Amino acid sequence: MNISVADPFDAVGVPPGSVATYRVRGWTNRGDASAPDWAVDEWDISGADSVEDVLAWGRGLGLDTFEIFVQWEDHAQTATGEMVGRRRHTRIHGTPGEEGGVTETVVFIKED
Repeated sequence: MNISVADPFDAVGVPPGSVATYRVRGWTNRGDASAPDWAVDEWDISGADSVEDVLAWGRGLGLDTFEIFVQWEDHAQTATGEMVGRRRHTRIHGTPGEEGGVTETVVFIKED
C-alpha cells in the first residue's frame, strides 16, 4: 500500500445536484468447500444518504460475501472519433466470492 498527501486542487465529492449511484454484487456459494458454486446477483442503488447506508443494506442481505462499487461517468472515443459517455464502476468494499478469482459468463444474443 502506498500513501501520499493528496493534491489540494483535486476535486473530491459529488457535483452539486447529482446523486451517487452504487452497484452491489452479492455472492452466494451454492456448493460446498470442496466444490464451490458461486452465484451472483447485482443491484443498483441511488438516493442513499451515505455509503454507510449501502453497507448496512448489503450486510442485511445475509449473503456469503458482497461487493460495493461506486458508479462514475467516463468518456471514450469510438472508432469514428466520436466521444461517447461510458458508465464505470470502482470497487470500494468487499471481494468476489472466490478468493482465487471468479469467471463470470455473459451471454450475448444478436437480435435480427
